[in-house]
Amino acid sequence: MQKDNSPARQPTVVPDPGAGEKSAARLAHRILPVLFFPGVRRRSWAGAFCALFACGCALGWWLLSLSQSATYQLQQGMPVSHLTELLATGSTWATAWEGWAAALLFAATAIYIARARPEPSPSLKRQDSAGAMRSAMRREFKAARTASWIILALALLDTGRTAVFCIASIAGNSIAISDLLPLGVEAAGWDAAAIAIILMAAVMRSTFSRMGAFAGKSAVDQS
Repeated sequence: MQKDNSPARQPTVVPDPGAGEKSAARLAHRILPVLFFPGVRRRSWAGAFCALFACGCALGWWLLSLSQSATYQLQQGMPVSHLTELLATGSTWATAWEGWAAALLFAATAIYIARARPEPSPSLKRQDSAGAMRSAMRREFKAARTASWIILALALLDTGRTAVFCIASIAGNSIAISDLLPLGVEAAGWDAAAIAIILMAAVMRSTFSRMGAFAGKSAVDQS
């Protein structure tokens, strides 16, 4: 009887057509609790997103008109207040790095939390109650979630302002053309910072959940 020396057949891997949707659903399940506060409808948050972007657009038009007015006054030798000159200057390369620095800081913090088990603060080490530690972790997560909304608001405002300057530069506005590149770099930095801090808060929530900070329905509701 001859031995079969043919190589063993590898099992055929059939790709799951819904794998992408499942991955997106898992990602949304981790991200959404970070952004949305309990007791508030998600439609209200969508309205808040649109309102912040609209405020950014309005701010962009106002700053652009202010810059045009200040430029004309300076060309005519008219006195301009320091505040008006500062607002009219707008974004420069000197302010374009701040969002990117914040993004690197939040990303580094997220990596640290994911890799290292967070140590309780010295004040918590003197407490014997595990409930106190869980309460402290929930407070830290709430602070991170509030900070996420602050950075997200800055990102939406800067993005709306950039959209206005982009439209004005297409229309041939010289001030918008000169300020568009540093403004775009600045807005992209704050957008990256918003993504990084949301991911940081999501990692924080996942880590704290494994440590039992959100155990029980009441703890989840309070978060």
